[in-house]
Amino acid sequence: MEVSAINALGKLGVILFFVLSGFLITYLLLSEEEKTQTISIKDFYMRRILRIWPLYYLIVFLSFFVLSRFHFFDMPAWSAHFF
Repeated sequence: MEVSAINALGKLGVILFFVLSGFLITYLLLSEEEKTQTISIKDFYMRRILRIWPLYYLIVFLSFFVLSRFHFFDMPAWSAHFF
């Protein structure tokens, strides 16, 4: 695949991510308003944090301490460049 095609797909992926994120956030806020007749931004962000952070910290932990033990994930060219 050509570099410009990869670049274009990357830009399209970023745009798609922001469109889907905007839709999800709007949908969740509108459904909260429909149920409670109000929107609590603090509660919204607390629910998001409690949903996202556990998985985030699990992935960080696995990346640093578990996956580094498997030789399958070794990339000698990258290791020589970054470390």
